[in-house]
Amino acid sequence: MPTTERPPQEPDATKRPEPPRREPLRTDDTECWLCGGPVIKRHCKIICQVCGFMRDCSDP
Repeated sequence: MPTTERPPQEPDATKRPEPPRREPLRTDDTECWLCGGPVIKRHCKIICQVCGFMRDCSDP
């Protein structure tokens, strides 16, 4: 009696987890515009310590 083995299942490439909901952009420079995490101010650059988002004084 032959046994029927199933091939290993691969993750479905069409199913992707939903990205986290993002709040509207912030206008202050005390927290990250994207994730709300703490930021470091270095000269003209503002860098998020959580997600790495970076902006500078020339950004609106």
